[in-house]
Amino acid sequence: MTREAEAGIVSGMAAPVEGPKDATPTTHAHNRAVLDALPVGDTRDFEDARRGFLGTLPEVEIKNEQGRIVWSLRDYALLGDEHAPPTVNPSLWRQARLNLHNGLFQVTDRIYQIRGFAISNMTLIEGDRGLFSLFDDFTLMFEVVEPKS
Repeated sequence: MTREAEAGIVSGMAAPVEGPKDATPTTHAHNRAVLDALPVGDTRDFEDARRGFLGTLPEVEIKNEQGRIVWSLRDYALLGDEHAPPTVNPSLWRQARLNLHNGLFQVTDRIYQIRGFAISNMTLIEGDRGLFSLFDDFTLMFEVVEPKS
């Protein structure tokens, strides 16, 4: 931190905001080694992530009680770029891009998942009488929901 920035903090003034820094040569080298080890031409993971897709919401955002957007998929638009920036591990970038596939997916007969709207997935299991068992895969919560007549 510069002396000017330190003085600004001490005097109560906001310090100037620095822009993002480029990756160090060591980070470049490590990320290049990871990229060279990845099967970047193999797109089966992306095909698997899309398998069973039934639909999604047009605007994926969560608002609080006051109507302010507190979470939005728009914040992840930077992941549309196939190539990771030099400061990001390419394997983590690829995983984040796979997680962008969001919506309702049919896993198999009578088993569905809701993916990409939170840190975890939700699994729905359709019962013989139209009952759905809901599993929050992150908290391992379970609930049975009966259809309304």
